[in-house]
Order: sequence, then C-alpha cells, then structure tokens
Amino acid sequence: MAEFPAALSVTNAGEIQRMDVSEYDNDPRGILWVWRPPTKFHKYVMGIDPTGGRTNWSRFNRTRDDAKVDNGCIEVVQLGRRKGGHNEPDQQVAEFAAPVDPYDLAYIANIVGRIYAGVDEDQCGCIVEVTGVGAGTFRQLLELGYTNQFRWEKYASTTVNQTQQMGWIATNSTNKDLWIKASRHINLRNAIIRSPWLVEEYADCRMDTAKEYASNPGGHDDRVRAFNLALWMANGWSLNIERTEEDVRETSNEPPSWQASDCTWEEIQEGWDKVLDRMGGDY
Repeated sequence: MAEFPAALSVTNAGEIQRMDVSEYDNDPRGILWVWRPPTKFHKYVMGIDPTGGRTNWSRFNRTRDDAKVDNGCIEVVQLGRRKGGHNEPDQQVAEFAAPVDPYDLAYIANIVGRIYAGVDEDQCGCIVEVTGVGAGTFRQLLELGYTNQFRWEKYASTTVNQTQQMGWIATNSTNKDLWIKASRHINLRNAIIRSPWLVEEYADCRMDTAKEYASNPGGHDDRVRAFNLALWMANGWSLNIERTEEDVRETSNEPPSWQASDCTWEEIQEGWDKVLDRMGGDY
C-alpha cells in the first residue's frame, strides 16, 4: 500500500484500540482498517458477511489453521453525493475481516456502525446476510439496539415491494443479481476500492449462482461479499431503476439526415424547402 491507513486493533469482542504501525506483522485480520475517517456530513452503509469462525478469536491467540477458516467481514462504504448533474463515486472507507464467530462479529459491527453514523442519527445503515449463521449476527445486533437494518425487497418484473423480512437472503437468483450489479458498478468506476486484500479477492472471484463465487482454493471471498452487499444497499438497486444521462439536442441549423429516414421523396423535398427558408437562403 502506498499509504498505510489508520489501524485499530480489535482485541476482544466489543473492544477496539488504536494500533501502532510497528505492531503490524503483515496479517491484516483482526484490524479495523480506516482509509477515511467518519464525518457527520456523509452517509455511510455497512455490509456484513458472517461466518462460523472461532469463538473468542483475536490477534493474540492466532493459530496456523486460522488461515483455512473463512473470515467474518465488515465493509463500510461512503455514498457518493448525487447533485448538480455530477455523481461522485461510492468509496470504501473502512474494513474489518477476521475468523470470528457470528456473535463476536455483531459486537464489533455494533461499534463500527456507530462510529460511522454520519448523517444518520446514531448508526449507519447495515445489511447482513441472514442466510445460515448470519441470523445469529443479525439477532445479536438487534439485542444491542442496532436497528438501522436493510429491509428485504421482493421484486419481480418491474414491481418492487418492501417486506417485513430484514437482512439479505441469499438464493441462486439474488446471488446472481448481486454479483452482476456490483461488478458492473465497479467496472463503470462508480466505486473506489482502497483495500489491497479486497482487490485480491475480486481477482480470484467468478460468478457461481449456487455460491455466488466459484471456489478459489487457498483464498476467500468474504470481503467481496460484504462490499457487494454494502453497494447494493447504498444504491437501492432493488427499488431504483438504473438511469443514464444522454445529451439532448433541442434545435439545430444542420439539415437532417434524409438518407437515414423513412420519408418519401416528396416529404424530403418539402423538408428541404423548410430548412432553406429557415436558413434564409435564396437558392
């Protein structure tokens, strides 16, 4: 990394302490990486991908087998401002990944989400994959009073309705939609990624409707999943139809392209007469 970001070490569930650069041993797990500090003028969204993990895991009790365990991951995205016809890109501002269990991850997310409350009252928006072990993370967050949760949207064709179900539900269809929308958003340079570990995971990932990503032996896809979820909630893709801006030319002194039209010869001659009259020529 060209710039070493601020690092906060998560020693135990619910405790975050500032970490000195000299303590870093090239293992990014168990650290809250902060590339942009929170401000009260921006809106933030937190994507969470839970895993079975290991209870009471911390950087002080790591083992060699930890590398084989999937990481529980938290990705914080700052929404790009949309105003004046110019859309700023969304940007990654913080990341946490470690093989912690779903309940420990909830305690950590509770702090991170409140730190990045931004324009929201006291906690930023949160989207948790509730399929499988994620239900435990979601319930623990609610018990901690974290209620600014993603509400599932049921969508088919062009009809989209919010439901009472909260949290992200993973299915073959939603996995495909999540991957396509997020990867398109990134390829169009509408999102800034700062984590080198997230970049590595994206390089290894392929779409797989059963698991969202094809298996990559020795690697992980947890950061990708959490970041894609954050982008989904940040952009409201279930509720918003994607729009593009196109230049519209209202008037022109140039003659129309008659050869590209379906006009008759008489209509073309009449059109030419109108164009010449408007140009003030005497031909």
